Amino acid sequence: MKWVTVACIYFMLSSGLFADETFENRLRQLPILQAIPEKNFQEGIAAGLWNNEKTAHAVTFKDTTKTICLVIITINNKFIVSDVSMRETGNFGKLGIASRNQYEKYQTFPSKWHKSTGTHFIIEFTTQAWINGQKYTVEGPVAVSYTGAPVFQ
Repeated sequence: MKWVTVACIYFMLSSGLFADETFENRLRQLPILQAIPEKNFQEGIAAGLWNNEKTAHAVTFKDTTKTICLVIITINNKFIVSDVSMRETGNFGKLGIASRNQYEKYQTFPSKWHKSTGTHFIIEFTTQAWINGQKYTVEGPVAVSYTGAPVFQ
């Protein structure tokens, strides 16, 4: 399996910045999520997936033209958010049937945490897409370092 590190936006917020706020409120304040409608935000929160150790959380939010895929690391009193939305683009590329805007509907969500490597968290995202009434499903992993840097396969 070949992995490629790409430049990607990620945010690191010290826990003190949001000392009295919930996990959900911390996410809501991220600039990347400001335009997400409340209904989509709540659906994303509900479908989020924690790893076994509860030190990393994967979540997706449906935007008007794509899905925002995030991995949130909550270790060492830090709240690190890594934008791994390129995973959805990679999943559409794996399908190879049509471009994203040609599907009738699609959804991407975190589906499975893999065992941590000791330096990276590994999460699998599943994309389901429908075209001409036919459903297609594809999965793809993302590794995120403990510092928040994403690595795509």
